[in-house]
Parts: sequence; structure tokens; C-alpha cells
Amino acid sequence: MSLFKTRGWWSTQCGNGDEEFDQGCLCVGNVDNAEDGFAKIVVGSYSGVLRIFAPQEPAMDDNGGQSDADSLLLEAQFSAPILQVEIGRFVSSSGNLHLIVLHPRRLSVYNVSAISGNVELGNHYHLGLMFEHKLQRSAFRLVTGPFGKVEGRDFMCVLSVDGTVSIFEQESFAFSRFLPGALLPGPLAYVGHTDSFVTVSSSFLLESYKYQVLAVASEVDKNEGQNVKTGKKVLMDWSYNLGEAALDLAVTNCRCNPPLIYVLGERHLFCLKDNGALKFVKKLEYSPSCFYGYIHGVESTVFLLVANHSGLLMVYQGVCLKWASQVDFVPVAIQRANLRGLQGGMVLLSDDGRLSCSYLGTNPSVFTPPAIESREINYKETDKELAELYKVIQASQKSGTSAMKQSDALLSAAVTMPKEPVNYVNNDNGEQQTTTSIALNVQLRVVLPLEKVQMTCHFEKSFRVSPAVVHFPTISDTVQTRVIVQLEEGYVPSSLCGSIAVLYTGASGSPCLVRSTVCCPLSLVLKCCLPQKDADFKITIGCTKPTVKLDELFPEFADLTVKGSGQAAGFQFHYGGPIVTILVAKTSHRYRLQSDCFGAINLLADDLRSRLQLYYSKNSQLDDEELVCIYSNPLPFPEFFSVVNSHLKERHRSLALEKRLAQLTAQFRAIQKRLLTKFKDKTTCPIANFNILLESTYRQITETSQSIESHTKQLDRSLCELNSSALFLCLLIKLYANVKPDEYDLLKAALCPPLQEETEQGWEEVVTNNVSHLLEVAFSRQGQEATPRFEQPNGLPENTETLKKCITTVVERLSKGILLEEADETFDVCYFLKTRNPEMWGRAQISLKAKFRIRILEFHWEVRSAKRRQYDFRILQRRMKPEERSCSRSSRRKATIEYSGWNRQRAKDPMITYRKSIPLRTIHKVSRVNSEGQIFYF
Repeated sequence: MSLFKTRGWWSTQCGNGDEEFDQGCLCVGNVDNAEDGFAKIVVGSYSGVLRIFAPQEPAMDDNGGQSDADSLLLEAQFSAPILQVEIGRFVSSSGNLHLIVLHPRRLSVYNVSAISGNVELGNHYHLGLMFEHKLQRSAFRLVTGPFGKVEGRDFMCVLSVDGTVSIFEQESFAFSRFLPGALLPGPLAYVGHTDSFVTVSSSFLLESYKYQVLAVASEVDKNEGQNVKTGKKVLMDWSYNLGEAALDLAVTNCRCNPPLIYVLGERHLFCLKDNGALKFVKKLEYSPSCFYGYIHGVESTVFLLVANHSGLLMVYQGVCLKWASQVDFVPVAIQRANLRGLQGGMVLLSDDGRLSCSYLGTNPSVFTPPAIESREINYKETDKELAELYKVIQASQKSGTSAMKQSDALLSAAVTMPKEPVNYVNNDNGEQQTTTSIALNVQLRVVLPLEKVQMTCHFEKSFRVSPAVVHFPTISDTVQTRVIVQLEEGYVPSSLCGSIAVLYTGASGSPCLVRSTVCCPLSLVLKCCLPQKDADFKITIGCTKPTVKLDELFPEFADLTVKGSGQAAGFQFHYGGPIVTILVAKTSHRYRLQSDCFGAINLLADDLRSRLQLYYSKNSQLDDEELVCIYSNPLPFPEFFSVVNSHLKERHRSLALEKRLAQLTAQFRAIQKRLLTKFKDKTTCPIANFNILLESTYRQITETSQSIESHTKQLDRSLCELNSSALFLCLLIKLYANVKPDEYDLLKAALCPPLQEETEQGWEEVVTNNVSHLLEVAFSRQGQEATPRFEQPNGLPENTETLKKCITTVVERLSKGILLEEADETFDVCYFLKTRNPEMWGRAQISLKAKFRIRILEFHWEVRSAKRRQYDFRILQRRMKPEERSCSRSSRRKATIEYSGWNRQRAKDPMITYRKSIPLRTIHKVSRVNSEGQIFYF
């Protein structure tokens, strides 16, 4: 990254940001043939809009802003996209400069003229069509120049998509030729010294063709046209193997020195002579976007302007980097022009239409720093400030995130949404379908102007978010945007919560993240329906307090009282999804949830428990007893494992389809090679029905690809249902075994990992490893039964027997009252060393022979002088790992803290070592008290 920036002189925005631009959409020159000779900027877009600018010094308007209304000379709308614009002498009857515009199927030459106004409003410009050529093939690139070394005139060469070059000698068509071996078109340039064209083929070869060779390679029929199909084979003059794709070509023509051909590759910059000899190669450590070469000075020095995708503009003289500066955007086209008020200015154009004129260098600074006041250093205040900064660093390392205050944040995000979603009818594929969605209103407020702010909305796969990623180029005050969230058809969600993360660059240059959690309403995915009398899966949950009617628990569903009596209610997922029925017992304190889909019960079961806790917390004036939900029936392992088996079958089927596609593609390549061998054979031989076999294989590849695409969606639905079923099983285990919150979080992290089907490991492998780790580590205690060993799956398992045994063993041990906790604990130790030696300088070490690790948060050296003054001499922080992991977890375990230091008063043996043994039970107490900010002395 460079310390310098390009100095902006003039800038504007072409369009409203919805137009696209590329390399050929920019050119500069005196297109209106003005007497002053200053260049104008011509810009064309893929939307068919042509604009001509005459940049001037930015003037200030009445509101204090910059106004560039006088800079736009002409704006015209065409019916076809503009691929390239060039300026030259293309009219035989005139020596003035004209504008040529390349469309996909048309090549037009225009005259730009200024018409004087009758009043003080100034001149207006007119775009007049001189002539045009209709193209028989789709155009790709345009090159102009004095082909055949003519003087005072410019001809046109159009390169088509199929590799055909068409030459137009001003108003008349000359000839068309096929380039040999052309598969994909590439950059094209004209070398006037040798009267030849250079281009880059699809084989990464830089090829040169003489103009005279192209002209004489004519057909037998003298009546040539653009629709050429036969002709003599065109011979190339020379070729050079680049070894990579080329982005652009540039030719520098100088009268003093021979011309040079510059090729901008993806990772290299090549320089060749006009005879194909390599002069130098420059390896680029970045990804370039465009470049421009020009000749400067009396000595005719060649400079290259190279821009990259990191926002840097570099100036090269040969292989030497002369200057580097930052630009405000990534340019796709660069030109250099003599403008009115700016000689040799750089004209940059981005892909979204940002056009700017700038120059290199720095502005002189008129600020003179004041003299620094000399003052004595206050060591007490310095130590106090150092201690405060250390606390901030310590807090940031403990939490794992940056300890930035809320008042210091440059951006804040607020998310609001309506209480109920909106239903609307769409007509996709001619079918009317009711869709339920909710609009999240996200408001971003900044303290200082920020650039390149990115907002990402993350929900699980069962929801469709539009837009998922929003980019803000600049935010100056407050920005509001809407995010639409709706349920995907056929999915069963496991959670209604999502997150909105905003990433920006802070004042210090470090990336900052602001995250906000959003919980959508239940009506986004469910609607009321008639309750079902019977279902495949039934779950009964009891509680310690009387039951509540469902219309009081779910007031947002208006049809609940109509379709139910308050004791029974039916909820159906949108798009004809599964139905979940809730039944309330009249005499006992029980709720029954039943459905034909096991994973669909999770969302309502968790929401029902949350609503009951909220209901009784609001009505807890008479009864202070806490609500406890209980599940006493056997855990539904067969139902859960049936969902796991179905997901595993879908994965096996997906793997079989991928193998089938690999076999078909290998067969298709083998048939192609066989056919190519037969076609290259000089003797005529039958193809032996290879064409039929080729068509049949291609049809099977297409069908298999479509099957994989449809099966991928089915696999995503199966994974969402499996995640929902795993969460529901964790909830039932918590209610069944009375699991504590921290143990419940550990169990949920093991059974419900955040996975995508694109990863190599699937849900079965990850969960098997997680549960096996819990059994080997979390439940391995002295005096308990030995933990069974389970084989870890290396690839896609054939069945789920190992997974069933692991989960069943974990639940059995939880039901017996065995605590589930992490074996690798971290103890935070605050140790205080007291000494009367002011020359002490030391370090601390911990040797721990137990199945734990200890972290020293604070280590204070306290120095006491004769006047009993106390100072903190040194603070040391170190994290130590356990040396042995096979020891038992005994309550008598101890940790030995060893601290050593230098005593400068002792000449013979200045090293002093102290040791102290501390019980881990004491350390555990210290860690708890230390989390509140207190310090303990041993």
C-alpha cells in the first residue's frame, strides 16, 4: 500500500450506477476539432448511452458544492450496447477527426460539431451520422490505424467473436479473413512500423499477422463480402508463447526508437520488440485490472500506468517502479490527455461509471508544527496510565474480541420489523401462490463518514433472504435499507433467529464488526389450521404449574379461537408443510405435541416452553415458585435415528450420482478422443456409430446433472430437518435428565454442529467425533466405569450403528447424574511476590502435573524500600499448557509456581530461584474471585 494518493482534479458519475463499462468504453481526443486543441473525454456504456465531457476546474455552486453541469457537452442514447469508441480520420472527404462507435452488429462513424447559440446560453453540440457498416458477425474488438502505411487516413479493423477480422477502408468494405486456430477472441493491436496486427489466441500465444498477407489471402471469387467461408490459409509472421491469458495490449510508436509491444497478463507484464524478440518480463505481485503506455520527454522515455484490484496505480519505467499511489476506485480503463487546465492528466473509468481526472504528486503542506514543550516525566501518572491500558488489553484477550467502548464505535446498527408478516400473491410460472414474508428495516448511523461498508444478513438455509449482502460505497450520516425474509418451500426451520453483521474499517485502519441478532415472529413460518386427531410422533411435556389456554399463549394467531376451543390448536408450515398439533390436558399439567414430521415439533416445543416461562413470570405475584418443565417418557431415539438414516441415504445417493457423472464424463472424453483420432486419419474410415454413442452419453450427462441439482435441494431439506430433530432431542434430554444450562450448551454444540453440505465431512462424521470426545474426556473420571472405545469414521459411514451407541451412552450417563463438563479447564492465577530487593528482575514459570492448564493473568513484583514505599515493578503474562494428561483428577493435586530473578548485589551467584506449591482448589477459588477484578495474595 502506498502512502500517496492521486490528486483529484475533476470527477463525475456516469449514470445512476446501473450502467456497466469496460476497457473500450473510454477514449480521449479533440473530437469536435476545436481550435484550442484540448482533448475531450468520450464515454460509452453497455446500456447504449454515449457521453462527451470537456473537464474544467470545478466551480462552486450556490450551496457550496461542486457543479460540473458545463462539463457535459453531449449525451445520446442508442438502441444497441456500445462496445468501443475511438477517434480518428475515418471520412475520405474530410481531414477532421471523427468519432467511431462499435455496436455488436453495427459500426457507425459520427461527426461531433459545435453549434453557436443565439443567446448567452453558449454552444450546443450535435452528433451527425456520416456512414455506418452493418456487420454480419458479432463484434468483439475494434482497432484503427493507417493500415498499409497510408498517410492522412485511418482504416478500421473489427475482430469478431469467432476470430474473423474485417477490414473497412473508411466508407468501403475491404475484406474479411479467418485467423487460424481461433477459438476465443483476445486483445488486438496494430503495429505501424511493421504494418501488422498482433493478438493473443486462446492458446496463450502472442501472434503477429502482416496486413499485406491478410490482403492477398483472398478467395478464388473476386467478389468479397463479410460472409466469408473459404479462402487461403493465413500465415502468421511470428508468435511467442505467453503461458497465461492476456488482459490488454499496448504498442508504443516512437520515431527515435523502435516500437515496443507490451502485454498485460494475469500475473506478468511482457515487453517484446516488433520482431517477436522478448525484451523483459516483469512478475506482478498483484492482480492487475488495466494499463496504459505513453512516451514522455525529449528522450522519448516509455512509461506504463498499471492499475490493480487493490486500488493502487503504479508507474513503471521498464521494470523499475517509479511511483505508486492510491486511487478511490478500481479502474477498468486508463487514458492520458491534455485537458484545459491540466496537461498530461490521467483519465480513469470504473466499471460502475465513476469518471475522474487526476494527477500524481503531492500538495505542499503549509502547516508548521508548534514547538514541543519540554516537561518532566511524571512516573506515577505514567504507571497509572500503563496499568489502565493493561486492563483494557487483558479484557480484550479474555473475551477474544476488541475491547472497544460503545461510545468509541464509529457505526451503530438498529433493526426494526413489523409485528406480523405480510401475505402477498405472486404469479411465478403462471401459478398463483401465497407467500408470507417480513421486511426488516436496518438503519445504519455513523459518527464519521465511512467508505466500503458491507452488511451481511445470515439466516439458516430454510429462509430466503433478499438481499443477503449489501455494499455501501459511502455512508456520511444515516442509511436505511430493507431486507426481505421468507420461508423456502419444503423446508422445516430449526430456529427463527438470524444475525445482521456490518463490517467496516475503523479510524485506526483495523476492521470492525457490528452484529445485531434478529428473531422473526412465529407467524412467518406457521399458520393456523384444524388440529389433527392422530399423528405418527407424539411427545408429552409436563410442568409444575397449571396449564394455560392456547389462545392466551399465542395471541398473534387470530384464527386460533375459531378453529380450536383453547385446548387444542393446529399449526401448519407454509407452502403445505407438516402440521403440528398442541393438546392441553384439562385435569393434569401436561401438553401434548404431535405431528407426522419429527423435526417439525422442535420449533413449537421450544417456543411453547419460552411462552410459558414468560406467562408465569408476568403473573408471579401470588406464586413465587419457578416453572419447571419435565419429560418423563422414554426418549424418542427410534424416531430420531430414522431421520438420521434418511439423511445418510440421501448422502449415499448423492455420492452415487456424482460417481455416475464422473464415469459418464470420462466416457464422453474417451469417445471424443476416439472420434478425433478417426478424423485425423488420412484414410477415410467409418465412424462406427460413434456419433450415436456420443449423443447418448451427452444426454445421460445432462440428465444426471439435472438429477444432482434437484437432489442437492432435497439434501439441503434433509439436513435442515435433521438439525431441527437434533435440537429437539437435546431439548428432551435436558428436560429428561435435568441437565444444567452449561451442560446443555455443551451437549447442543456436540449434537448440532453448524455444517453445510458443501463440506467434506457430513453431519454423521462430525457428531460421531464430538460425542466420542465427550465420552473419552468429559466422562472419564477416577472410580467410574471405563469408557468404551468407538472407531472414528474416516469417510462416509455405511450405517449409523456407531453413532447410535455413542448418543445412547451419553444419555445413559447423563440420566445417572454424571456431570458433563470440559476436562481441559483453565485456571486464572493472580500471584503477588513480595521482596525487599529493588534490583530484582524475574520471570515466572508453572509446572503442572494434572489434567488442567493454568494461565497467569497478573504477576506483580512488589518492591518495598526502607521508607516502605510500594511500587509495581513488572507485570508478566504467560499461558502454560499441561505437561501430563494421564493423571487422575484428585482433589489433592497441586501446582508448583517457580519464579526466578536476578540480584545485582550478589556478584558470585546473582540468580535466585523461589518455589511455592499451591493447591488447585485454592487456584480455582482465586479464578472465580479474579473474574470480578479482585487480587489475592498467597
